[in-house]
Amino acid sequence: LTHSWPLIEQFPLWGTGYGTFRYVEPIYMHTAADVGSIYLHAHNDYLEDLIEGGIVRLLLRVLAIGLIFWFAYRAVRFSHRWRASALALGTLFGFTTVVVHSFFEFGLYTPAIAVVATVLVAHICSQNDRTHDPVDNGAAAGHRSTIAPLIGIVLAVFTGGFLVREAAIAASADGVRKKARQDYDDAFVDGIYQATETPILQQSIRLAPLDAERRFELARALFNLHQQQVRLAELFPDRADPVPKQLIVDALEHTLAARDLCPLLPQPHARIAHYHKHLKNADPHEAYIERVTMLAPADPGLWYLCGLQELNDGDQRSAWHSWRQSLKLSDEYLRQIIDRATLYVTPDEMQSSLLPDEPAILLEVSQYLYPEDDSTAEREPFLSRALA
Repeated sequence: LTHSWPLIEQFPLWGTGYGTFRYVEPIYMHTAADVGSIYLHAHNDYLEDLIEGGIVRLLLRVLAIGLIFWFAYRAVRFSHRWRASALALGTLFGFTTVVVHSFFEFGLYTPAIAVVATVLVAHICSQNDRTHDPVDNGAAAGHRSTIAPLIGIVLAVFTGGFLVREAAIAASADGVRKKARQDYDDAFVDGIYQATETPILQQSIRLAPLDAERRFELARALFNLHQQQVRLAELFPDRADPVPKQLIVDALEHTLAARDLCPLLPQPHARIAHYHKHLKNADPHEAYIERVTMLAPADPGLWYLCGLQELNDGDQRSAWHSWRQSLKLSDEYLRQIIDRATLYVTPDEMQSSLLPDEPAILLEVSQYLYPEDDSTAEREPFLSRALA
């Protein structure tokens, strides 16, 4: 609720959009304790309704629950058959369990629970219809009673087939994605990137063309291949094969597609900030960096990349700020940051402008900069600040 309340205040009526919870909650996660935390759901269906659909969606859910309870009350109170009344009471108990459980979990996002809940509600509503024991008054009523179940069966079969088909495609795409990730882990052999995952990721895109994260994974693989080609060209300037420009074009195309499919995904904005000079009519790179840090304030890796870009653009002050944020969250990129920063500032300047007030960070920096046993005097400013 701490992270979610600002979203409710900003989007009270219509919410942030269906399915956006996992992308919008990190906007208000800023501390080291939040690093690596990903919540797909709010673990409270009513809170998630309020965030994604605003007051409108929450009121619709509450109205539906109220009507179902009213139907159940009528079925139990006014039924002329005790067995029907007992059935209505039992289904009401099951439905109430779902209602209470939704305060603490996201059960209705599980298809099995959603199907059972639908069956329970159908029983409650059908028992409510029978409380007056209506009599069949002719062929028209009989015709209606025959057509309605047939329509329901056709719709159920169609919906079930559609869901099975989509589930099979999603399972195939996930299998391909896992294979690509394994190939990515094995892709660096003797410091050279082997682009074995690219064809597999292209197959994954064909299976799920609207998946923004898969699009960006393919873009990342193409960026890696382009960077490797550039390094090889620098090491072997007499190579006959030039660096293929189409790699960077394809990588940016997939990056922009991922950004357009899911503007709340921070990684594409970070890549666009780095390669914005290759784009026509692009926004200033500061705009892309601002979007990255807004969407993922608890991601030390993205803060490190932003600082790297700012340093390449000559904005040292912004780079030190970004790297300070990265170090506040994690020491994962500490050595890369220190190696780069020592080219521009002295250790004393580094203390004042770059390093956060974290004793463990200060201790590690002092040991990394001065590993010799007799470097006590050089370490003393870092250690004194750490003690303070």
